[in-house]
Amino acid sequence: LSLAPSRVYGHLLLAEIAERNKNWEEAKYWVERALEYEPYFLKGLYHKVWLLLKLGDIEGAKAEYKDLLKRYEYCQQELKTRPGVFSSYQIYLMSINKAELDRLKGLIEAEAGAKE
Repeated sequence: LSLAPSRVYGHLLLAEIAERNKNWEEAKYWVERALEYEPYFLKGLYHKVWLLLKLGDIEGAKAEYKDLLKRYEYCQQELKTRPGVFSSYQIYLMSINKAELDRLKGLIEAEAGAKE
Protein backbone atom coordinates (compact mmCIF):
# COMPACT_ATOMS: atom_id res chain seq x y z
CA LEU A 1 0.00 0.00 0.00
CA SER A 2 2.85 2.40 0.77
CA LEU A 3 4.31 1.81 -2.71
CA ALA A 4 1.07 2.60 -4.54
CA PRO A 5 -1.29 4.47 -2.19
CA SER A 6 -3.54 5.58 -5.03
CA ARG A 7 -4.39 1.97 -5.92
CA VAL A 8 -7.58 1.96 -3.94
CA TYR A 9 -8.18 -1.78 -3.86
CA GLY A 10 -5.47 -2.10 -1.22
CA HIS A 11 -7.46 0.23 1.01
CA LEU A 12 -10.62 -1.72 0.28
CA LEU A 13 -8.88 -4.96 1.26
CA LEU A 14 -7.87 -3.44 4.60
CA ALA A 15 -11.47 -2.27 5.06
CA GLU A 16 -12.74 -5.78 4.39
CA ILE A 17 -10.34 -7.23 6.95
CA ALA A 18 -11.64 -4.72 9.51
CA GLU A 19 -15.22 -5.61 8.54
CA ARG A 20 -14.55 -9.29 9.22
CA ASN A 21 -13.48 -8.29 12.71
CA LYS A 22 -16.62 -6.13 13.04
CA ASN A 23 -14.44 -3.05 13.41
CA TRP A 24 -16.76 -0.75 11.49
CA GLU A 25 -14.96 2.51 12.33
CA GLU A 26 -11.62 1.20 11.09
CA ALA A 27 -13.25 -0.18 7.96
CA LYS A 28 -14.85 3.20 7.30
CA TYR A 29 -11.45 4.86 7.77
CA TRP A 30 -9.89 2.68 5.06
CA VAL A 31 -12.79 3.20 2.67
CA GLU A 32 -12.59 6.95 3.17
CA ARG A 33 -8.84 6.84 2.47
CA ALA A 34 -9.56 5.07 -0.82
CA LEU A 35 -12.15 7.69 -1.71
CA GLU A 36 -9.63 10.48 -1.06
CA TYR A 37 -7.62 9.09 -3.97
CA GLU A 38 -10.52 8.07 -6.21
CA PRO A 39 -13.81 9.88 -5.50
CA TYR A 40 -15.51 7.94 -8.30
CA PHE A 41 -14.57 4.56 -6.82
CA LEU A 42 -18.16 3.34 -6.79
CA LYS A 43 -17.52 0.13 -4.87
CA GLY A 44 -15.80 2.20 -2.21
CA LEU A 45 -18.84 4.47 -1.98
CA TYR A 46 -21.05 1.39 -1.77
CA HIS A 47 -18.98 0.10 1.17
CA LYS A 48 -19.13 3.48 2.89
CA VAL A 49 -22.94 3.48 2.75
CA TRP A 50 -23.04 -0.08 4.10
CA LEU A 51 -20.64 0.81 6.90
CA LEU A 52 -22.70 3.85 7.87
CA LEU A 53 -25.67 1.51 8.24
CA LYS A 54 -23.59 -0.81 10.42
CA LEU A 55 -22.65 2.19 12.56
CA GLY A 56 -26.32 3.16 12.91
CA ASP A 57 -25.98 6.38 10.91
CA ILE A 58 -29.07 5.99 8.74
CA GLU A 59 -29.24 9.66 7.72
CA GLY A 60 -25.58 9.58 6.74
CA ALA A 61 -26.18 6.38 4.77
CA LYS A 62 -29.12 7.97 2.95
CA ALA A 63 -27.05 11.04 2.03
CA GLU A 64 -24.10 8.96 0.84
CA TYR A 65 -26.42 6.67 -1.11
CA LYS A 66 -27.89 9.70 -2.88
CA ASP A 67 -24.33 10.78 -3.76
CA LEU A 68 -23.50 7.25 -4.91
CA LEU A 69 -26.49 7.21 -7.26
CA LYS A 70 -25.55 10.61 -8.65
CA ARG A 71 -21.99 9.48 -9.30
CA TYR A 72 -23.19 6.18 -10.77
CA GLU A 73 -25.44 7.98 -13.24
CA TYR A 74 -22.65 10.41 -14.13
CA CYS A 75 -20.19 7.57 -14.71
CA GLN A 76 -22.67 5.63 -16.84
CA GLN A 77 -23.27 8.73 -18.96
CA GLU A 78 -19.55 9.44 -19.35
CA LEU A 79 -18.77 5.86 -20.30
CA LYS A 80 -21.56 5.92 -22.86
CA THR A 81 -20.80 9.30 -24.43
CA ARG A 82 -17.00 9.17 -24.27
CA PRO A 83 -15.96 5.64 -25.21
CA GLY A 84 -12.26 5.06 -25.47
CA VAL A 85 -11.33 7.97 -23.18
CA PHE A 86 -10.99 6.00 -19.96
CA SER A 87 -8.32 3.48 -19.04
CA SER A 88 -9.37 -0.02 -18.03
CA TYR A 89 -8.47 0.88 -14.43
CA GLN A 90 -10.78 3.91 -14.51
CA ILE A 91 -13.57 1.85 -16.01
CA TYR A 92 -13.11 -0.75 -13.30
CA LEU A 93 -13.33 1.93 -10.60
CA MET A 94 -16.55 3.29 -12.09
CA SER A 95 -18.17 -0.13 -12.42
CA ILE A 96 -20.84 -1.41 -10.10
CA ASN A 97 -23.84 -3.59 -10.74
CA LYS A 98 -27.20 -1.77 -10.63
CA ALA A 99 -28.64 -4.75 -8.71
CA GLU A 100 -26.10 -4.06 -5.94
CA LEU A 101 -27.33 -0.48 -5.71
CA ASP A 102 -30.93 -1.65 -5.53
CA ARG A 103 -30.03 -4.16 -2.80
CA LEU A 104 -28.30 -1.39 -0.83
CA LYS A 105 -31.39 0.82 -1.18
CA GLY A 106 -33.46 -2.02 0.28
CA LEU A 107 -31.09 -2.29 3.25
CA ILE A 108 -31.37 1.44 3.90
CA GLU A 109 -35.15 1.31 3.73
CA ALA A 110 -35.26 -1.70 6.06
CA GLU A 111 -32.98 -0.01 8.61
CA ALA A 112 -34.96 3.23 8.41
CA GLY A 113 -38.20 1.28 8.91
CA ALA A 114 -36.76 -0.57 11.89
CA LYS A 115 -35.81 2.72 13.57
CA GLU A 116 -39.35 4.14 13.26
